[in-house]
This record gives sequence, C-alpha cells and structure tokens, in this order.
Amino acid sequence: MWVGVLGPAVVRDPSDPERAIPLKAAKHRALLAALALHPGRPVSADVLVEALWGPDAPESAHATLHTYLSVVRRTLEPELAPRAASRFVTSSDAGYQLQDVQLDSVEFTERVSAVHAALGTLAQDIAPTAGDPAAAASRLAELDAALALWRGDPYADVVGEDLVQAERSRLAELRVQALEDRATLLVAAGQSAVAVGELEALVAEHPLRERLWVLLAVALNRVGRQADALAALERLRKTLDRDLGIQPSPAVREAQTAILRQQEGMTAPAAATPSAPVDLVVPDWPFVGREAELQTLEELLRTAGQGTPSFAAIVGEPGAGKSRISSELGLRARAAGATVLVGRCSPDEDAPPLWPWRTALGDPDLGADAPDADHDAARFAVAERIRTDLVARAEQDPVVLLLEDLHWADASSLRVLRHLAAHLDLARLLVLCTWRRGSETANPALGEAAEALARRHATHVELSGLGTEAAFDVLRAVAGDRVDEAAAAATRERTEGNPFFLIEYARLARDEGQPLGELVGSTPRTVSDVVRQRVRQLPEASRDALTAGAVIGRVVDLELLAPALEVPETTALDLLEPAMAIDLVQDLGADRFLFGHALVRDTVYGELGPSRRERMHATLATLLEARPDAADRAAEIARHWAAAGSRHVDKAWRSAAAAGRAAMAVHAGEESAAHFASALSLLEQDPTGTREDRYELLVGYAEACRWSTRMVEMTAAADEAIAIAADLGRPDLLVAASEIEYAGAVWQIRTYGTVNEDVVRAIRQALETVGRDDSPIRCRLLLGLAAELYYAGMEHEIDALVEEGIALARRLGDTALLVDALQSAYVSAWRRSTIHERVAMAEESVRLAQEIGDERTALVGRFLLAAARCALGEIDGLDDELLDVETEARSRRMYFLEMATLGLEISWAALRGDMERHEVIAARLRELDDVISMAHKSDGLVGALLIAPLWNDVEAPTELVETYLGIANVPVWAAYVVLLLRKGDPGTAREIWDGVEYEVGRDSWYSEMNWALGAEIALAFGETDIAAQVYERLLPWQGTMLISGTGPCSGPIDAYLALAAAAVGEADLATTHAEAALELCETWDVPQVVEWFDDLRERHGF
Repeated sequence: MWVGVLGPAVVRDPSDPERAIPLKAAKHRALLAALALHPGRPVSADVLVEALWGPDAPESAHATLHTYLSVVRRTLEPELAPRAASRFVTSSDAGYQLQDVQLDSVEFTERVSAVHAALGTLAQDIAPTAGDPAAAASRLAELDAALALWRGDPYADVVGEDLVQAERSRLAELRVQALEDRATLLVAAGQSAVAVGELEALVAEHPLRERLWVLLAVALNRVGRQADALAALERLRKTLDRDLGIQPSPAVREAQTAILRQQEGMTAPAAATPSAPVDLVVPDWPFVGREAELQTLEELLRTAGQGTPSFAAIVGEPGAGKSRISSELGLRARAAGATVLVGRCSPDEDAPPLWPWRTALGDPDLGADAPDADHDAARFAVAERIRTDLVARAEQDPVVLLLEDLHWADASSLRVLRHLAAHLDLARLLVLCTWRRGSETANPALGEAAEALARRHATHVELSGLGTEAAFDVLRAVAGDRVDEAAAAATRERTEGNPFFLIEYARLARDEGQPLGELVGSTPRTVSDVVRQRVRQLPEASRDALTAGAVIGRVVDLELLAPALEVPETTALDLLEPAMAIDLVQDLGADRFLFGHALVRDTVYGELGPSRRERMHATLATLLEARPDAADRAAEIARHWAAAGSRHVDKAWRSAAAAGRAAMAVHAGEESAAHFASALSLLEQDPTGTREDRYELLVGYAEACRWSTRMVEMTAAADEAIAIAADLGRPDLLVAASEIEYAGAVWQIRTYGTVNEDVVRAIRQALETVGRDDSPIRCRLLLGLAAELYYAGMEHEIDALVEEGIALARRLGDTALLVDALQSAYVSAWRRSTIHERVAMAEESVRLAQEIGDERTALVGRFLLAAARCALGEIDGLDDELLDVETEARSRRMYFLEMATLGLEISWAALRGDMERHEVIAARLRELDDVISMAHKSDGLVGALLIAPLWNDVEAPTELVETYLGIANVPVWAAYVVLLLRKGDPGTAREIWDGVEYEVGRDSWYSEMNWALGAEIALAFGETDIAAQVYERLLPWQGTMLISGTGPCSGPIDAYLALAAAAVGEADLATTHAEAALELCETWDVPQVVEWFDDLRERHGF
C-alpha cells in the first residue's frame, strides 16, 4: 500500500496507482498521517489524540479515536473481516503501528539524498559544468520525479504542530536542497536560460541562500547578461547586510571576480535548438559595385567572431540590392564556419506576429507558449527567450542573423529587435537588418528600432545606384551582346543605377531578342511597364496562374493555388513553368514559389480588375478557412475577406476580429489593435451588424490598445462600449468594459482634471437597473462610479460610494472582490486628507490577498502602503520594503508596478545625493520604457527621470524636459518654473509664470505638490496671496513628506510651509517651520534638501 503525506494524506493501491482510495474526513487523514510520522513504530493513543485535536481535545477523544482507527483499517483493507487483525494498522500495549506501506516521504528522501551524494563537488562548484551530459540528464529526471511527489505542506492534516514541526522542517529543507541541486544540474548541463527563470523565483523565496544567488549570477552571465549577473550578487550583498548584518561568503566574492574577469567556465556553452540550414540563393549575374560595403560587413563579422556583438543596417530604395548583399555576406559567413539564420518579413500584412523570428529560429509556435495574462511580461519573456537562444547558438560558432525587409515587419518583431540591441552584452553574433529608405520615418515602430540600433552604434550602410561600369557588367551578364556601352550608359541613367530596374530591362531585351539600346528608347520609363511587358510574353493560362498567385501573396503555396484555379497541382506547376523560365518567380522547393521581387508581384496584382480580384480573394478565403491550419492563418483569412468586396463584409469584420483575438493570444497588442480597428470599420458597412457586435469589437480594440500604449484610443473605445452597454440595459457588459480601464490601476484612470459625464450617466443608469440588492455587479458599479468622479469635485459622494462598495463586498463574503474593492477605493479616495483611511485599506488588502494566496495583488497592496508610508514620513524599514517590492515585482514580471516602485526609490536617491543608485534606477527605468506598453506609463517614467536635476548639480536634459511638457497629463509647468529657479534662470521662470494662471485647486493626489511648488514660486516672485493660500492648505500636514501620488518624494512639507510663511513676511513663523524641517531632513537623511533649503534661507533671511 502506498501512502502519501507530502500534502494532504492520500492512499493508493500499488496495483492501480492512478486510483486514489478516498479518505474523505479530515480526522481520518490526520490519523493516517500521524501513524505515518512514525512508520514501523507504535504510536500511543495520547500522541494520536494530540495529532487529531491538538491540546484542547474533547473528553470523548479516546473513544472517538477507536472509531477512526476502524474506519482507516477498513479503508485500507475493504475486505477485512470484523475483529480480524489488520495487515497495515496493528495494535499493541505500546500503541498503534502503521506497517508494510510505502511512504512518499521516504521515497522523496532517498531520491534527493542519492542525487545530492552523486553530485559530489559539483554541488559546491561556483561555475558547474557537466562532464557527463547523459548522467546530468538522468539526475535531473530523478530530481524531477522526486519533486513531483511534493503536493503541499507535509502532514498537512495533523493538527498538533509540535508533533510534526521537526519533520516538516526536515522535509522542507530537503526540498530546497533538491531545487538547488536541480538548478546546479541545469546550469552544468548548459540549460542556463531555463535555470534563470527558476532561480529568480527561488532567490525571491529563499533570499538568504547564497548558493542560489551564485547559480543565478552564473546562469545570467552564461546567457550573455553580465550586468544582470553582477546586479544579482549586489542584491545578495544588500540583503545579507540588511537582514543579518554580514558580508557575503568568499565563494560569492570569488564568483563576482570570475564574472567581472569573464574567467574560464563562466561562459560555458548552453544548449540550443538547431534550425534547418537556410538556402541562400544569389542570382547568376555578377556581384559588382558593392565590394566596399561587403568589406565593411565582413569586418563586423570578424569583430562578432571575437565575442563582441555587432549590428548593421542596409538601407536603400526598392530594388537597390539589399537582399543581394545580405545573401553574399551570409554565404561568406557560412563558408567561414558561421551559422546563418534568415528571417524575412512578409509584405502581405497577414503573417503571424514575430514571423521573421519564427522563421529564423525555426520555431513556428514562438510567442504562443507564453500564457501570462500580463502581456508586457509575456512579451518580455518571449524577447528574452529569443535573446538567450541566439546567445546559446553563438557559443559554438559565430552566428549571422539576417533580418530582411523590416519595412514590412510587425511591431512585435521590431520590439524584439530593440530588446536585442539593448540587452545583448556578450555573444559571437552579427545582426544585419535591411529596410527601404525612409521607412523608419513612415513607420514609428521601425523608427524606434532604428534608434535602438543607433544607440548600439550599428553600422549604417546606405545603398545608392550602381556606377556606369558596374551597370554595364550586370546588363551584359543578363542580356549578352545585346548590350553596348552606350546602351548601358543610357539604361543606367534612366534607372539611376537601380540593380533591379537594370535587370528587368536586360531581361526584357533578352526575352524579346532586341538590342538594349533600341528597347530603352522605345519602352516607357517606369519599371512597372517593363514588368507588364514581360508578363504579356506568357501564355494566357500562365498569366492567369500568375495573377492568382499575386492575390495569394509574394510567396505562393501550390496547395492553395491549384484549387483556386480549379486544376490539379501538376497542371498548376506546368502553368508556372513559363514564369519561372523568364525569372518572374522562383521555385523555393516544397511546392512554394516566390515572386522575384515585391514590385513584380505588385505589378501583376495591379493588372486584375476589381470584380475578378474580389472573387479571387473570396475563393482564397474560403479555401483557407477549410484548411486544418486555419486558426494559425487568421490574419491571412481576414486580409482576403476584407478585399472580397461588399458582398462578404459580414465575413470580413468577423474574420478581422478573429485575427485580432489570435494576435492578442500571442501578446501582439499593436497587431491586435490594427485588426480590431479594421473590424470596426468593416462593421459600419454591414447592414446586418448589431449594437452587441460593435460592443464586442470595441472591447477587443480597447484591450489591445491598453497593451499597445494607445491611451486615447483605449479610453474612447471603452467609453463607447460602456455607452452601448447602458443603452442595451446590460450592467454586466458595462462592468466588463469598464474593467479594461480599471484593472490593476494604481493611478487614476482619467486624464488629470477630466470627467466623462456620459460614462458617469451610464453607470448611474446601470445602478438603477441592478437595483439595491447585493451583487458583485452592483459592488463594481459603485466603485467604478467613485473612480469616474475623482476629478468632479464630489469628494463626499466618492467617500460614500467607496464606503458602500466595501461594505457590500464584505456582506457578499467574496474575499477576492473585497481585495479589489479596497484597492480601488484607495485610488478613488486618493487625497492627502484620507491618508490614514487609505493606509487601513492597503493593510487590509495585503492581509486578505495573502490569505487567499493572491501574491500579485498583495504586492500591489504593499506598494500602495509603501507610498502612503512615504507620505507620512514613516521611514523605518521603508527602504527595505521598497527594494523588496521592486525585486518581487521584477521577478513576477509586473513591470508597471516595478516602474512605479522605482519612481519612489529614485526620488529618495536624488534627495540623498546617491547618484550611483540614481543612475542604476534610471537605467532600469529606460529599459522598462521599452518593456511597458500600458497606456499610463509616460507620466511616471519621464517624470522620474527628471527628478535628479531638481535636487542635484546635474543639467536637466532639454529634450527630455520638452518631451515631458508635451506629453504630461498633469500641470507640470509649475515644476518647470521651480526647476528654472533652482538652476539660476529666474528670467525665463518669470516669463513662463506670467504666461499661465496658477490655481490652488482641490485636494487631489497632485494638489500638495502643486501647493508646495506654489510656495517656492511665491517666495521668488513676491506672490503673497498665493503664499497665504497654500500655507493654509499645507499646514495640517506639517511633519510629513511632500509627495505627489506615488512619487516623487520632495522633502518635508515643513520646508514649504517655511517658504510660504517667509513670502508673507512672517519671518519668525518661517524660522519655526524651518527648524522643524531640518530636524526631519536629518531623520530622513536627505542632505540635498538641506542644501537647497539652506540656500533659500540665506537668500531670503529666515
């Protein structure tokens, strides 16, 4: 009999291990677990009673125990006769004994101990490397089998804690040892990328285990993240100093030195999944006129081969030869022993997200296996997976990654390229990108990628036309003796040396048997006309096949072309032969064909009449929908239905919506938003479309916009969906739409100072519809209305709504709903005057979230509580708590929360003059700017980066200031005036001040910052009325910290009270406040505030 105690007690018959024998009552499970605690030894009745009832056992406990023993015996042995001796549970004068059973705790101990012993010195090696990969894999499998036995807390059913505490601790320590050994084996076996994710979670759970931190640092370094590896060891040092007051061990210091020096073993090879070799085909005309550019790229390849990642971009007009030069480099790299990967972007706008990366790495499911509901976290995980994959491939041989035609790339793919440029530290990797000239201006996502490459000092290769001599060589190679020097010069002049245009003229001369000089003189000037003339040489049936192929796309799948033409596949092949013979299409193999250039495909497609084109698109859409892989080709189906004309508009918008959902499933917010926008536009043309249909599309669009930094579009779509839900009388739909804006919010949902009256009316109407009965929907409507009224100046109603919403959640007994209610209420009630109530809300939300095991929501509550503690100036343990929240948010990939926490930390660093810490945080914030796509990020990110100039002797970056003034949703001009004053430019400050109207305003999350800035400006410019007003507003909060919402912290409010008092001529009062402020500055250790404040006191005499 098999008995499991690593979790709730369970029994299985070894002959049928999949079937559990039920022990339904908790006391029965506790009895079995207590017996299993002492296998093969008798356990007294008193001990068993304590195990079942604890120290407060009832008088009937011993009698009841006998009943429970009988039940357990019959459960283990259903055929046991009355009064017959049990095989498994025996009794004697010494007590009761469990015997002849297999215990999972014993199996777990034996397996883990055996593996640990087998590891030997590998378990202590700083940089473990597996000498025998097969043995390492076997031991990994053994540990996985052991860890699979663990189902929860050991002996979970036993009530008497004293009886099981020692054994629980032993088993828990053994489990951590198993996890540590497993991580050792992963790192040793070259699976560092996998190890990083597991070790991040382990160090968060066990922050004092040095071995785990060392393994994490080594794994990070081995995947090319040296900076992160050193940062991990620094986190360990701070943790040990904070919690234990000790320094790291010599082993940790040795690992740090080895990583800094990149000693042998620190960059051991990692496992990589090889992809199939890519065919690099170059045409048969000579490679001329680009020798210097190719030499530059070959020098980059040599640099990459020495371990320094290199980046390059080839830019030129269509047909300039970008693909040719990248292929030539690829062939030379492959001949030199490098691995060449090619990712080509599709011109048809219907390839799945990440298409160039999927094709380059040979992973068709890339992105689909990252199920994290936080799309930013999932996208970062995918980008990091790609980066580590490339680093791993480059361990053995240099890697050349060719990313072609990025002007057609999806936003998700370009985001990965930015990630690679930002985070690739060490690797024998050359990344070569190509795109059309000017595309980086027309496509913002490509523009951002180009900027990231420029920051990485990527080599920029600009292709112009071929010279006359090179043009002659190319023309002669294709058209032979039909080309003389004069014709070559004329053709070169007409085409401006564009290689593709030259080739098309030469092919036409070759195919028609004419001298090139005569052809150039008689042919229209556009290359499209040249292509049309060449297409007209084909038999009519072949022209029809070619035009059908153009509707399919630049790459033509024979399995799709043949049924579209209603001919057998062999016939379709025959029809394409003439086009291949004159180089209009190329045979890629596997029944796939490629138009020789996108311009060829575009020209052929343009020859189709509207009706025929629509019919062909409809045919292709129908064929694709019937294929087994239709779900993976949702965007392609949507493209065809959208082009199929008004008769199919219902299918068009529905397929566009399906494509939007498919894109969101792989965390491609930008692509999803584009599909949903198309669906909404198409729905307007469908007379059968309903309001419910529009609601569903708006919700999908709003959700996509939320994750693609489109705040205005998200808000507009969600608000319209709310209005539709109200018109339909569907409060449930209204709540669902509003959740898009409210979900996970730690800031107000509306732009500063705005109220959407239509949404407010809709929510009030929905509240009337649901009535007064308690329900989760009513609770969320109450809290939603409170959130919407934030800037309406209706504090009393907000407080009443918050109070009623929380009370309703309590009555419903729904803990998760109550946690949401408390955190939503915190944000809606965010005023300085409610700070103590908000502290209570945050504390309760943390406690409840932890009770139900929702650690992510608990972390949000901890952040809100830390922000309130900052405001109150309660700094004991605050630095440690902020660091903990930041670290855990990062490990859980809650990047928006990490950003908000860093905003608080960077302000403390600025106030303390800790510029080293400030720069570390600023660097991480810049990284997060590329990671976070949620619409509310701008105020927090850019604002945090501008804190240092306010308090330290550093220049404010003009471009960043101007950007912030342009994008900020809050009235930051007062902060700009103060910045100018502190930087010694009162003239410009006065000019700006005179051009705006200062309003004291209501109590809100930003008001105290506005009041404090007003005090400093009032002192500078003699604005006594303003000084008097802000003094009265700030006075109740003397003794606390000035903060705007979640940051920045800006010194004691008493300092600003002193400025206001000085501005109205109350020197003695100003001195009193100043002395209190300096005491707080000393307590909080903010010397930069003291320096600023002493300067003002000296200048203004108080």
